[in-house]
Amino acid sequence: MRLARSWTGKPKHHVRLVAAASAAAFSLFLLAGCGGRAPKIEKHPSSPEGARALLGQLSDATSSIDADFSFGFQALFYKGTFFGQSQLKMPDQFAATLRAPLGIKAGEVVLSEGFYELSLGDGTMMSGGVDSLDIEALTGLPLPTDDLLVLFDPMPRPPSVEYATLDFSIVGDDSLWLWTLDEQGMEHQIEIAPGKGQVLRETWSRPDGSMILKKEYRDHDAIKGIPVARKVKLAARGRIPVVVELTFNSIELDPRWDESPFKFKWTTRP
Repeated sequence: MRLARSWTGKPKHHVRLVAAASAAAFSLFLLAGCGGRAPKIEKHPSSPEGARALLGQLSDATSSIDADFSFGFQALFYKGTFFGQSQLKMPDQFAATLRAPLGIKAGEVVLSEGFYELSLGDGTMMSGGVDSLDIEALTGLPLPTDDLLVLFDPMPRPPSVEYATLDFSIVGDDSLWLWTLDEQGMEHQIEIAPGKGQVLRETWSRPDGSMILKKEYRDHDAIKGIPVARKVKLAARGRIPVVVELTFNSIELDPRWDESPFKFKWTTRP
């Protein structure tokens, strides 16, 4: 997960908060089926290796997602509700269309192979490399990560094998695992209910224990035998506390698209 590039004040960016287009842009970056039988989850040993195997099993079960959602956000006195449709294909492709109430188009975003294209509701269009993406500069609101997939994906993904385990704890009668890793200087804790095959929460913190980002997975439903969260809550503590709650009205796993939704429409990808 990439940290935002600055945690210091940017007064000129805050002026943009008063613009409706900025609110729509911020909301766009916070996006990021039906019930079925109980999931068939393999039993894994109570260890970091077992936790990684469980997350790998969940991640390998689906590589693409089509979703219809609504979400609300609040940052200090600014809050709102938006609606959208999104398509995601691991490891690095994402597309979404966001609409304000009454169906007013707020923007579109495409992320593919290291590049992004963004179209705002006011007609502004921009594109560039993912590494150059600065959400705060575009929206005037700070977020602790510029990693769109962390914000958008309703499914937990296994951490990189490069990240070393700092701690692994078992709570209760093996009903909860707390797995903490060193992720590029951050502490990444994953809370897992192994008996249900569910990830309940992910938290990224600084070494001093202060939280950067918390992502909670709620109201799990079995879709094609896979536990998928119907609600996701994101909480961030920067200069401006931000809370986002997503509700997925429909989720389709491994959908078939007639054409790729990850094509750039207005700009040419480098």
